[in-house]
Amino acid sequence: MSIRSRRSIACFLASSALYAAPAFAQDTPPADDATVADPEIIVTIDREFAAKVYDDPAWATIAAVRARRVHLSPKLPFGWVDFPPSVNRLIGLWWLAKILYPNLFPEDLRQQTREFYDKFYHVRVTDQQIDRVLAGRD
Repeated sequence: MSIRSRRSIACFLASSALYAAPAFAQDTPPADDATVADPEIIVTIDREFAAKVYDDPAWATIAAVRARRVHLSPKLPFGWVDFPPSVNRLIGLWWLAKILYPNLFPEDLRQQTREFYDKFYHVRVTDQQIDRVLAGRD
């Protein structure tokens, strides 16, 4: 995947404010818009969208869906890539970097998550809690 490729940075935050390829939008982008952009990766904050997108024929032709590269963003205790603006965006940047360019970011995201929660929330998280957070679940 080329760093310069528009498709390589295409992200959707379904049900949110960002549709990064090729322009910004306010609502969940329709499958028609996604077909035009044909992103290789989709990032969403919408759990329902993430759960159903692989079974939706309208999305079946999208590269990200065919490659099973639709990612549900973590959101505990606040969103990592969306709202409200918070310190979680710091760990969210690492999470996005690992999704977009895993070969360029070899760091252990599980360990970074553990250290982040310890440093910013003074909480020692278990492996099960990290699994749940990284899966984008409450």
